[in-house]
Amino acid sequence: MNKIIEYQKLDIELNRLKKSSLKSEDRNNLSKLKSYIVEYQGKGIQLENDAQGLIDEYSKLKSQYEANGKKVQKLLDTDINDITLDEVDGYFSTLNNLS
Repeated sequence: MNKIIEYQKLDIELNRLKKSSLKSEDRNNLSKLKSYIVEYQGKGIQLENDAQGLIDEYSKLKSQYEANGKKVQKLLDTDINDITLDEVDGYFSTLNNLS
């Protein structure tokens, strides 16, 4: 019986220490800090997703740029004297589309 009473006294003292060490202001600050951490973790994940989207878009544009560069080079390599009158419109149309 004495051990139970001794345990209860220790338990009461422990609870008192917990309450005194974490005042309501400190608890509020910890709660706010936890909210900020969760919020900014979500923002970090969103930024990573946005960055991946930008990388994918960049890769797509780079591929398109390289393909267009090859088409332009092919047009530049074409001897202007070898182009027939019928091919001129297609040649200029291709140039306009690339630009």
